[in-house]
Amino acid sequence: MITAANKAGDISDLMHLGVVDYLVKPFTSARFRAALHHYLEMKGRLQSNGHLTQDEIDKVFSRNTLTEQEEILEKGLQKRTLDKIVRFLREHPDREYDSNEVAKEVGLSRVTVRRYMNYLLEKGEIIRCIDYSTGGRPAIRYRMK
Repeated sequence: MITAANKAGDISDLMHLGVVDYLVKPFTSARFRAALHHYLEMKGRLQSNGHLTQDEIDKVFSRNTLTEQEEILEKGLQKRTLDKIVRFLREHPDREYDSNEVAKEVGLSRVTVRRYMNYLLEKGEIIRCIDYSTGGRPAIRYRMK
């Protein structure tokens, strides 16, 4: 189901009607691909004439068939790059950094670092602070939660 509706009662009613996945607009293309992948895998398993093992049955009912290495990230984000930034921030948990400082330390561009910082903010893994003491434009600084 693809919709903008997100009321619990509606979702419950649709589950009773057989909806196997529910995407609320807007959603990422990666999430859409994961929904399609799961549906096709489930359909293929259920079309077989043979008996299913418990593991195969679990996969039919599970939406979380991706391993940690296959974690879905937003379009254009790479797990290795994300891990590099997170590792740096975790190694310095008591300090706040702006995107220029992080970029210099991890060897990436400031624009790239900012995209990953925004992703980490959305996921609630880092905190953003605004530094007004710069004398000019305020600096956005980040640190791990």
